[in-house]
Amino acid sequence: MINLLCSIVEISEDELLRQEFAHLPKIIAAFAEILWADDETLATEETINRVIKQLRVFKSRLPSNIWSSILSTLEPSRQNVLQLSLSS
Repeated sequence: MINLLCSIVEISEDELLRQEFAHLPKIIAAFAEILWADDETLATEETINRVIKQLRVFKSRLPSNIWSSILSTLEPSRQNVLQLSLSS
């Protein structure tokens, strides 16, 4: 299921970024949950790497104020896991 989400996001990346970021908060929140869960039955290492890669793309392509705004909607534990995942 998470692989499917990754594939949809990868295919739709440009469209997601053009549509005034309407769906990105939900996608980033879902990715944060996946990383926070750290459950190998939920996602393989390969899938986790895809999630992190996509988050890095979003972070690099979004205006910093939009990225910060999206992060501010997440629980602190999810914010922390995103920041840790993106810094490694």
